[in-house]
Amino acid sequence: MRNSQWIYATLMSATILPSAVLAENNWSWKLAPYVLAPSIDGTSSLGRLTDVGLSVNPADIIERLDLGFMGYFEGYNANGWGFNFDYGFMDLSDSGTFAGGLGTADADIFQGVLTATLFRRVVDTPDTLVDVYGGVRWWDTDIDVAATLGATSANVSMGDNWVDPHIGIRFEKQLPNSDWALNLQGDIGGFGIASDFAWTALVGVTWYANEKFALEIGYRAQGVDFESGVAGTPSHFTYDTVTHGPRIGAVFKF
Repeated sequence: MRNSQWIYATLMSATILPSAVLAENNWSWKLAPYVLAPSIDGTSSLGRLTDVGLSVNPADIIERLDLGFMGYFEGYNANGWGFNFDYGFMDLSDSGTFAGGLGTADADIFQGVLTATLFRRVVDTPDTLVDVYGGVRWWDTDIDVAATLGATSANVSMGDNWVDPHIGIRFEKQLPNSDWALNLQGDIGGFGIASDFAWTALVGVTWYANEKFALEIGYRAQGVDFESGVAGTPSHFTYDTVTHGPRIGAVFKF
């Protein structure tokens, strides 16, 4: 009974307190869909198939992309605290024929990453912003391969999803006498809790067209080194990759 009352009180607080803050109009918001032209480089292990090289360039991804989405939503309060949700996924597929036409193979790769972050603005001047942040990053990766060789067929489906903590910093510097700003961001995570290690780095510029719209252009890289299961068994899965490429996004502010 006490647990249910605590849960109810927590839910009511989560509903009422933000409403009170919103009524004071202390929040500003950003909604930003963006496009990343990614490359994926690294290795993956599927069961007893170990250290399979992964090398996918933007042309490969565009040609094989079945579905994808990328974007972030951010809120910032005048008290210096804010939050950010960033989600992106790619669903890729490909098929081929063995030499001599003896069989076929089909492959599907899905990668999704959801990042939830709480940040604190520690520097806020007319030309410089610095935020320190921490949060969690949820990875969802699946690799499915189906092969037919003569009368024999085989299917391998491996993947996993996991949550990593992360901490980081981001920096924005307004360029003199212009509507452009320089952006730098980096974080590290994993720490052996789920991934052995994970990281993100971003460098770019922002063009502020007006108070309601901006354009972000940059280059982002995101790496992860994850392992689950026991090596040499069918349940073994590793994913040691870097996803990187140029990024452009439209930022709507309200």
